[in-house]
Amino acid sequence: MVGPPHLVADRMGERSFRRAFAADPHYGLNLSNYANFLLRIRNDRDGAGTLLERAIRASPYDANVLGSYASFLSDVRGELDRAEEAFLRAIELDPTHVHNLGMYATLLYDVRKDYDRAEAYFDRALAIHADDPDVLGNHANFLAEARKNYDRAAELYRRALEVDPNNAVNLGNYANYLRNGRRDYRGAATFYRRALDANPANVVNLGNYATLRAELEEFDRAEELYRCAIDVDPNDAHILGNYAVFLAARRKDYGRAEEYFRRARAADPADPNALANLAGLLLALGQRDEGLTLLDALLRLTASLESTTIAAEGWFYAVAHRPAGQRGEALRYLKRVLTAGARSPGWDLGPNIRRAEQDGHPDVPWLERLAAVISDGADIATLTAWEDWNVGAG
Repeated sequence: MVGPPHLVADRMGERSFRRAFAADPHYGLNLSNYANFLLRIRNDRDGAGTLLERAIRASPYDANVLGSYASFLSDVRGELDRAEEAFLRAIELDPTHVHNLGMYATLLYDVRKDYDRAEAYFDRALAIHADDPDVLGNHANFLAEARKNYDRAAELYRRALEVDPNNAVNLGNYANYLRNGRRDYRGAATFYRRALDANPANVVNLGNYATLRAELEEFDRAEELYRCAIDVDPNDAHILGNYAVFLAARRKDYGRAEEYFRRARAADPADPNALANLAGLLLALGQRDEGLTLLDALLRLTASLESTTIAAEGWFYAVAHRPAGQRGEALRYLKRVLTAGARSPGWDLGPNIRRAEQDGHPDVPWLERLAAVISDGADIATLTAWEDWNVGAG
């Protein structure tokens, strides 16, 4: 059996990298290229990291190697300060290296939220090479997500795809833009399919297409796509968590949802989303002791993130499930984060309200109104008639 075309291509690609690696195992660029192959095709993060460390030692002044290492530090390890340092060294060595300029711009906007500096670096990159598909695609993401300039973003997406029609990342990002920015679900589905034709093993595109199919209530197709994504990368915390949300919200299969929330948390113990989702589910299922222990850990983790959706969800769980003597404090914190603008649009808090009612919570109607503010866009002023809410004004 020959195997699927993309697997055959992967094997051929790996043989090419191995030949180059064998010819000069100490050449930094060979090490770096092979590391990128392991990361993008094999999802072998440990192997890629080992090779990139060797590449840096072998070629500490190679801008290509430094750029690859910087991207790895940022995207895989989350070591942002070291990543930024490596990008700046790479750009100092080669100020005209378009890829490094574009990737540093992406770090500035996507992670640092330094939009003005990000735009300056995108402009520098495109002034050098106006038709680089990766820079065009990332700049389009920036314009859509940070600047909300959807018309200009669409123009850059189309230019990127004219230059490289089979770029799976740009195809997937354009699909995201159509889905989230334009609410064009049919168009988004078309570009997700094109993205998966270009690279059937792209976990991000598989997961995003699964989410779209779930939103369109095509649950069997959504589950098939989630399962494909997990087969490609069984330890992707984001995919595992989204599949668990799907199982809980769409399938009402809380047992399997718990299994996959636990897997997501094991894959990334520092991820507050995984922690919040598991805590919320356990509390809704009546697993009070473990749920409250995880909730306490979550609230300590998010103490400095009051404007986040995680804080809104976490303090709601505290109001709904903590012992009566601790609810006043929880309500004061929840009021603070909601007043600061924190919301969690579309998040289903119904199972937690039902559990609170079963446990004899005295303020279930107010929990329902709180949930409407957090998840459904209700006016926070609807809570002003609640005596406990007003007591928590400080």
